[in-house]
Amino acid sequence: MQKVGMRFLLVVLLAIAALPSKATLIDFEGLANGSVVTNQFAGVTFSSNGGFVNLVTAQPGIGFGSNFLCTGAGGGINCTQET
Repeated sequence: MQKVGMRFLLVVLLAIAALPSKATLIDFEGLANGSVVTNQFAGVTFSSNGGFVNLVTAQPGIGFGSNFLCTGAGGGINCTQET
């Protein structure tokens, strides 16, 4: 009986692993420099350490676009906290 249960579990796990997944690219190009980012993207919520917010910062030449996400407090961007 235990072998049957293990086989069933293995089949279920393999079936789950075979399910297609979909990756979605999120970029911040459509948001203005200094924008606070929280829930602008469907299905994604951003948070940060207490007292800090996630902010869009424009830094051309760093990646594939000009904007990326960084942390800040009081209107200043310092990129030192968890996001």
